[in-house]
Amino acid sequence: MWNVDSSDEYDAWFLTLDEDSKEAVLQRVPKNAFLLTGGDKKGKDQKKFYKDVIAEYEIIIEKHEKELENERCNQNDGK
Repeated sequence: MWNVDSSDEYDAWFLTLDEDSKEAVLQRVPKNAFLLTGGDKKGKDQKKFYKDVIAEYEIIIEKHEKELENERCNQNDGK
């Protein structure tokens, strides 16, 4: 079994997929991955799509880093 973490935003997107799409996504997920979010760029302005998704990624990564830091602090407090 692979150890894969994902953001709340990714989980919400994943739950909107049909079973075939979920399976297709899961077949492409590597080991030790952190899935940020999902989206469909079909029919959208590519530059705007990537600009928007990168901004979203930055927010998600910052949130995740804070969560990891809190976990480290909590573990250190338990020494």
